[in-house]
Amino acid sequence: MTGAVKGDVFTESFTTTALLTSNVGTYAIVPSIVGTNLSDYTVITDNGVLTVTQAASATVLSSSNQNANLNASVTFTVTVTSTTTGTPTGTIGFLDGTTVLGTSSLNAQGVATYTTSALTAGTRTINAVYGGDQNFDGSSAMLSQQVTAPAYSIIANPQSLTLAPRQTALVNVAFTPVGGYTGTVTFRCAGLPEWSACIFAPSTLTADGTNMPLMTQMIIKTVGSNDGTVKPGQVQPTPLASAGLWFLPAGVLGGLLWWRRRQLSAAAKQMLMTLVMMAGAMGVIGCVYPVPHVPVGSPTVTITATGANGVSQSTTVTLIITQ
Repeated sequence: MTGAVKGDVFTESFTTTALLTSNVGTYAIVPSIVGTNLSDYTVITDNGVLTVTQAASATVLSSSNQNANLNASVTFTVTVTSTTTGTPTGTIGFLDGTTVLGTSSLNAQGVATYTTSALTAGTRTINAVYGGDQNFDGSSAMLSQQVTAPAYSIIANPQSLTLAPRQTALVNVAFTPVGGYTGTVTFRCAGLPEWSACIFAPSTLTADGTNMPLMTQMIIKTVGSNDGTVKPGQVQPTPLASAGLWFLPAGVLGGLLWWRRRQLSAAAKQMLMTLVMMAGAMGVIGCVYPVPHVPVGSPTVTITATGANGVSQSTTVTLIITQ
């Protein structure tokens, strides 16, 4: 204040419309004056300027599982706070190194999350970048995310098996997770000889991350086999259907033809005679051409377990096919 004379004393006060939570910008500082003999003066005031700048922010990043399996779902959580007061708003960018994974908006509490299962194996550097808003400067955070391609082993018991054609064999397959694998694995076999097939019971196993061994069974079935119970490492002979059974309907039809030979018309007799001959021919063919069976040899059957993450492990079983 200037211009007071003869010892007059004046008091000046200041007001502004800006509050603690006012947005970034400029606000007028308005002075007012009181004092003795103020009416004897011509009062001229000049407003000041209050400038509100962006407050600093702080970003914290966390992972739901910093040592996750490959293709496992991981959720990253970001919390952005003000170093003064208020709650930041805006968007968080999530990056794997310099590769953008995605974005997510802050909620009313200044929290944003992003979930992904697409991280590649290895040590990943995850960055969360807050670009700021009208009232808050940007900030960022980083963490080291480990992504492990879990392994597992499978072992067949027995690993060598002798069986004759038209038999059923059972092989135990032990599945042991390594590295805390969580998820399913599906089994298949390859390299079977002709006229045979394999099934797994169960065909899929589910690991819960505890590395506990699990078990499935591979049943090798050949032509003419049945579903009888067999013990691991053993085979069960299966009788081949007798081709001579075709002679039974041939005999029945022939007997009917003889018994009713006087009551049947010529057309009926001809039809019955044709059926008798066909059944007899099938019996003869069945005797001459038996049901196919697996060829003699020593094929190697490969058992493969494939996880939902694409990781595969294999083991083999040698089949010794005898006569």
